[in-house]
Amino acid sequence: MDALEERPNEAGLLVTEIRKLYLIERHARDECLEPKQRWQLRQEKSVPILAAFKPRLEELRPGCLPQSPLGKAIRYTLAEWEPLNRYVQDGRLEIDNNLTENAIRPSAVAKRTGCSLAIRRRAGAAR
Repeated sequence: MDALEERPNEAGLLVTEIRKLYLIERHARDECLEPKQRWQLRQEKSVPILAAFKPRLEELRPGCLPQSPLGKAIRYTLAEWEPLNRYVQDGRLEIDNNLTENAIRPSAVAKRTGCSLAIRRRAGAAR
């Protein structure tokens, strides 16, 4: 986000793609998708976005000063590419740590996402 002031066109395009990934995750949470369903959704929607994202970062990197906000963001993202993309390989994983932290408070997350009834129904059906 800091790079938006410095390089609004390039950073804006990257932020837009990242937002798409988070919208996919929001959809998965809103629909209370099971891990297998989340994995499938990510394979269909998130993986193509990520596949196009990395070459774009590599293309932009040479034109960025290493200590500029965009240069730092690109360098970090490329250096951590594998861990940042691990979530698409497992439907149980969240896209970021903020969402993972919410697993500590499942009742609050369930209330916020509206999934509490669906979760309770699944738990009852599993018994």
